[in-house]
Formats: sequence, structure tokens, C-alpha cells
Amino acid sequence: MSTREGEKSIERAGDRYRTERLASVGRLASGVAHEIMNPLSTILHNLKALGEELPTLLGSDRGDAVEGLRLRRAADRLADALSGGHRIHEIVRALRTFSDVDGEVREVSLHWALDQALAMAHNEIKYRARVVRLLGRVPPIRASEGRLAQVLLNLLLNAAQSILEGNADGNLIQVRTWCHGGEVMVEVSDTGCGIAAEHRDRIFEPGFTSRREGTGAGLGLTISKAIVEELGGRIDFESAPGSGSRFRVALPAASQREAEGPPEPPLPAAIRGRILVVDDEPGIRAALAELLGRAHEVVTAGSGVEARELLESDRRFDLVLCNLMMPRGSGMDLHDWLAERDRPLADAMVFVTGGAFTERARAFLARVPNLSLAKPIEPGVVVGVVSAGIATRRALSRR
Repeated sequence: MSTREGEKSIERAGDRYRTERLASVGRLASGVAHEIMNPLSTILHNLKALGEELPTLLGSDRGDAVEGLRLRRAADRLADALSGGHRIHEIVRALRTFSDVDGEVREVSLHWALDQALAMAHNEIKYRARVVRLLGRVPPIRASEGRLAQVLLNLLLNAAQSILEGNADGNLIQVRTWCHGGEVMVEVSDTGCGIAAEHRDRIFEPGFTSRREGTGAGLGLTISKAIVEELGGRIDFESAPGSGSRFRVALPAASQREAEGPPEPPLPAAIRGRILVVDDEPGIRAALAELLGRAHEVVTAGSGVEARELLESDRRFDLVLCNLMMPRGSGMDLHDWLAERDRPLADAMVFVTGGAFTERARAFLARVPNLSLAKPIEPGVVVGVVSAGIATRRALSRR
């Protein structure tokens, strides 16, 4: 390729990048306007009602009970107005972050950037799926806020656009963050249509899209990959037609300092499920059974062998919470055995581990897409993971 041809290629790439940025803004503009108008209408309605009622209230000579009732109504309307104002502030702040893609590179909170991306994507998501956040303790990332938010926004939009509108309660978009080996991890998974086998090798290719016409220029994932690699990270995915997709981003931590903790994640609506807990430590089995038994039916097994005997005759479980390393049948053995008999339930296994300290365990966790939790596990994390896992399995079973 000649120098001139190379320059033209770079110019075309730049034009396509700008086109995608404009396309993203254009697709979101109507949604942002809609999101602003809803809380603004609430503010105007309630402020108008307050303006009409307060003069009457101040001049009233009725009994205390009537005045108290009207005061409570006035306070409720004021609270609604303030809530609407806060929502407008969040949307506008997210829009400013999204537009500042060339901002200063500094230590950035992943969870703060995620909040901005979720605010921007809210209108695209709310008619398609529920969002579940499973946020861990993670250190900051060295990046510009706008570019990090752009990556997260693209992944959220990609997940939303894989799901048809009209069944928001039956579909999930799950966002999970954690820290592993000096890297900050963020994963966006969905219960959408998945990626066809013939498209897998082209998913990050500029201009390629398998979506219906009008939903994008096919550069969202390309741009995300470029930004992630520019930040020294990597992005990969797992997907199967009809079973949704899971995109995972790893970014270098700016320091070893952990954040003090994420904002409290909203838990998904409680769905009573049936859970199999497998652990060779009686104390851990008892603690998990007590914790999860408050909302779910829990069955326990003391080894992989015992769990296998149980599953031979009864596989009516929503989720299997299993220790990875056990002397009488490991979680790895149980997963591989179950995968041959009930693949969906094998995929619904969550592993608990005190450390993948063997080569086989490390290779296994790298090979399977299942979630793994490091000991000691926090009760709130376990409850959130189980609730999200049950909701995901139920959503997939209804497809």
C-alpha cells in the first residue's frame, strides 16, 4: 500500500469513527429528550399544584386533622418534584460525560462511569430488559471518563439491541464488576438472541452488524475494542444463538488501592428458587443454607459424589452453588458430568473457591463461562448472585 493510500485509509477510519459517534448521539437524542421531559412534567405538575394549594392551606381555619392531611399531600408533591429534579441532574451529567471523550486521563471510578452509561442507555433498555448490578470492590482505572463511559455505553446498547421490545420482565441485562490479578473486570451479559456462529469472527470488524437496519453503523464494538486496547486492556466474549451473550473487559488497575465499596446495588425482584449447595465443609454448608433458606428452597450435599447421586434422580434446580476443590468429587468433575446430561443446569453452576491453586483448576476456570466467587464471600454478594442467577435461568427457560 502506498503512503497516499495509507493516508486515505486513515482518513476513512476517522470518518467512520465520527459517523458512529454522530449516529450514537442521534439514536440517543430522542431517548434523552424523552427522559428529560418525563421528570420535568412531574416537576411542573407538582409545583403548580403546590402553588394552588398552599395559599388555601395558609388561610384555612379548619381542624388540625384536615390541615395535617393537606400538609402531608403538599410534602409528598414537593418530594416528587425534588426527585424529578435529581433525575434531570443525573441525565444531564451523563450526557456531559458521554460527550467528553477527549477529556483528561486520570484515575476514574469504574462504577461512576457505569452509572453515567446506564443513565444514557436507560431509554433503550427499559422496554426490553431489567438491569441487575453485581458490583464488587474495585480500584480506580486510569482513563478519561468519557472514553470509559463510551465503552460501557456501547456494551449496554449492544446488549439491549439483542433483545426485542415487549418483554422487559422476562429478560435481563446483568452488569458485574470484580478485581482479579491486578486487573479490574467488568462483564455485561444479556438474555438476548446471541451471536450466530458465522458472525463470531467478524463481531469486532468495522462496519459489520447483524442487527436490523437503523440500529447502528456497526462500529460500537470496534470502537470499544480500540479504546480498551488503548487503555492497556482486552475484551472478549462468549455467545450462542438463542442463549444470549457475555462481553468481558479487563483493564489494568491504576493502583492496588481498593475502592471503599460500590454503591449499594439494587437487588432483582425476589423470585423463590430451588438451590443445590455443594461444599465439603459442614460449617459453610450450614451458613449458606441458613442465609439462602430465608428466600429459597435449599438442598445441600457434602461432596461432588453426593451431589451427583442426588442429581441422578432430581435435577429440578434453578442453580447449583458448588465448591471448586473437594476431596470426594470436585466441582470441576461435577460440572463436566452434568454438562453431558443437563447443559443448562451446568451453565447455571456458580463456583466458590479459596483459590485455583492447581494448573487444572486455573485451566478449568479459564475454559468455562460460569461465575466464580472467591472465599471469604460476603453474604450480600451471595444473595445478589443467587437472585440474578435464578432470574436469568427463568428468563432463558421462557424463551
